[in-house]
Order: sequence, then C-alpha cells, then structure tokens
Amino acid sequence: MSAAGWIVITLNMVFLPSLSFARLGGVEWVVASTLVDLSIVIAGVWLIRRGRQHTTPLLPSLRQLPLNERVVLFLRSFKEDHIFSRSPSLWLSGAQPTPLDLLSEEDEIGRAFKPFGRMVALGSTSDRLPSVGSERHYASDGTWRAELRAALERSTLVVLAIGAGRSLAWEVNELVARNNPTRLVLLVSRDHDRYDQFRHSLGGCFPRGLPDYEAKRRRFPLPWSRYVRAAIWFDHDWTPHWERLNLGTWPITRHRTRRALPRALRKVYERAGLPLRAAPTTPRPWAVKLSVTLISHAILAPALLLVYGSFTLLSDPSRFDAPTVTETSNNEAISEWMDRHSNPVLTGSAAAVASFSTSILLFILLAVFVYRVWQGGPLAITMARITSIIFSFSLTLFLILLFIAMIVVRISSGPLGMSSVAAAVIPLTFAGWLNVPMIPWLLLRRDVRDWIDTRL
Repeated sequence: MSAAGWIVITLNMVFLPSLSFARLGGVEWVVASTLVDLSIVIAGVWLIRRGRQHTTPLLPSLRQLPLNERVVLFLRSFKEDHIFSRSPSLWLSGAQPTPLDLLSEEDEIGRAFKPFGRMVALGSTSDRLPSVGSERHYASDGTWRAELRAALERSTLVVLAIGAGRSLAWEVNELVARNNPTRLVLLVSRDHDRYDQFRHSLGGCFPRGLPDYEAKRRRFPLPWSRYVRAAIWFDHDWTPHWERLNLGTWPITRHRTRRALPRALRKVYERAGLPLRAAPTTPRPWAVKLSVTLISHAILAPALLLVYGSFTLLSDPSRFDAPTVTETSNNEAISEWMDRHSNPVLTGSAAAVASFSTSILLFILLAVFVYRVWQGGPLAITMARITSIIFSFSLTLFLILLFIAMIVVRISSGPLGMSSVAAAVIPLTFAGWLNVPMIPWLLLRRDVRDWIDTRL
C-alpha cells in the first residue's frame, strides 16, 4: 500500500502542470483542478500511512526483548495516540510531500532518542491497527503492569508524555519508586491546563516537585501543529530542569522535533555519553547504487560536455569575435562570419567567461543533487522520481536536451568538425537517457523506502 501511495503522489506531481493549465479556464476550473489535486494527495498520503500501519512490527512481549539491545520506553495516555500519530509537517509540504513530511510526532520523538535505543511502548487494546511510531506490544488488562515493570527494569531511558489517566498515575509512582531520575524525561504538551492538572495531581510524587509552565513568550516560536513544546529532565537528586524546545519560526519549522529535543536535552545525552544523533546502520540497497549510476550517466555526462564546450570557448574566444576589417579583408569573409554568428548575445571573452561559469555552476548543482540521492535525502529522492518519470514520458524535454546537445557540438567543434570528446560523450549520453525509465521503479522499491526511513 505504501508503494501505491508513493506512485499516486509522484504521478500527481508529474501531471500537476496539466492541472495548472486547467486553472486558467475560469473559476470553475480553478476549483475543480484544486479539489482533484488535493484529493489525489490525500489519497496517496492515506495509502502510505495505512501501509506503514500494516507493516509496523508487533512485539510479542516487553519481557522477551533481547538483553543486549538498548530500549527506550515511551509512556503516554492512550487518549493522545491520535495526536502523536499526526504528521505536523504535512501541512507545510504542499502538493508533493516527502518521507520526511510524513513522519508522525511519535516518529520524530523516537528518532530524537534513537541514540538511547529502540523506542517501544504498550498499545491500546482498542486499536484496529497500530499507530505509526514506536513498536508496540498489546497486553491484556491482567498483564500490562508486569510488562511495564519488566521494561522499566531494563530500559535505558523512559520518556513520559504528561497527560491524564489512572494508568499514568501508576506509572509515575513506579518511576519514582525506582529512584533513578537520570533515566527519566518528561514531555510537556502545548496544553497549559493539562500540565497544571498533572502537576497538581501528581507533582507531589516527585521529591522536588515540578516547575511551573513557562510563561508564553511574545514571539511564540512554534506553529500550532506541534504538540510537544518542552521537556523536563532531572538531576540525581530529582532537581527538575525545564527546557523549552526551540523549533524556529514559521516556515522554518519542518521536521524540527527530532532536532530540537537533542538540543534541549544536550546535557542528558552528554551525561549518558551518547551522540546527539545515531548514525544509520542499514546498508545502502543495490537499487540505490544502480539508480545513482543511471542518474549520473543521464545528467552528469551532458553537464560535463557543456563544461568541455565552454572551456573550449574560453581557451579560444576569438572564434566569436568579428573579423578585423583590413585592406586584405573581403566581403566573403565578413559574410561567412555573419552567417555563423548572426545573433550573438555576448562576444569574445565575455561570452567565454559567462558560458564557462554557468556550465561549472550547473555541473556542481547536479553533482550535489546526485550526492544527496546517494545519501538518501528525501527531497532529492522525490525529485529523482518525478524528473525521471517526466523525462520518460515527455518527448518535448527530450528534444530540448537534444537541441542543447547540438549547440554544444557546434561550440566544441573545430574546423574539422566534431571534437573527439563530443563524439565520445554524446552517444553515451543518449544511451544513458534510454535507461532513465528504470530510475523511478528502482527508487520505489520497499527496501529503498525502508533505507530512506532509517536515515530520517
């Protein structure tokens, strides 16, 4: 289902220009095309999220977790699962969400605390499908306390989202009774009243109490889509420390919960001797390696040809200069030069420098793009999917590239015709273009999507 969702979203972005042309037909067409576009994106997002729910691994028991594995226990009220399963960055993504935009807030919390271990939690027995986020174990009413006690004994870190509920009160008492405050982090939501209620009802369980909710600043740094607003950590003597999450100002707030938590809790990470971000360990799939090879073949070869052609022009800019009129000049030489260069935009060294600078900049940008695909950047992967599909189905784009190639051949050709470099690169470029339709299907493989997910 996830693959189907990404195909739907990618194809929608491919055919989005046709919907844009429809918006020029009047108000009715604007409304209709906008609704169609929005419906397709919603359907694609639903398929992706539902597919992730179906593929979320379930834990047979918290008491049977491997002893050599580090574990982060996530505690919260089951009533807030629907909030933590939301994707706070989705509304900023526009018509083309990336895997990073579809991370739920629970996903981001798990990635923030990944250096401490794999995040696990108990699931509500009323769930039809597990929420997107931490791995869950579904215990019965008679066994959930024993499961949590076993997880509390061996967890590297316990993350408690402040909320309401009778089970949460039992969990707080269990945490305080173990007297290990350095392994506890409290997450505070944007709801002032909920925190005040928790503080008045359960704050007395903590030996040194809990701090007041920090006063609202004049320039509040978070959009209302974010639920977690602060974190509380403790010293060895249970002294609490309030840390507000600095997530920046709109629109530079996408995917920041996973970055803001380590920054706010830097001392907790340093105390545990852990880095602020865990290095991914999943090996790069063969499909990514092949895709990067095909992308490099298709776009870096013509870019390199442009660099070579502009360098040839830079080394001999006189070919674009008008011939000097002397007594030996004749009308045939002048008319031949005008036929070759009937409408130059720039002449001489200025044209050479501009052409060479532009080609070098283009080559650098394309090289960075290929590198980001190699690194699993979600935006670069999404752009690679879209552009490869557009290239595969758009004859116009192919003709434009062919026209550019012809211009480069003209620039790089000497008096004897096509240069040896151009003669070698151009056939290789056309051969690379024939393999472009393979790229989107390689990047939509499940092992590639799982690999990208581990790097977010």
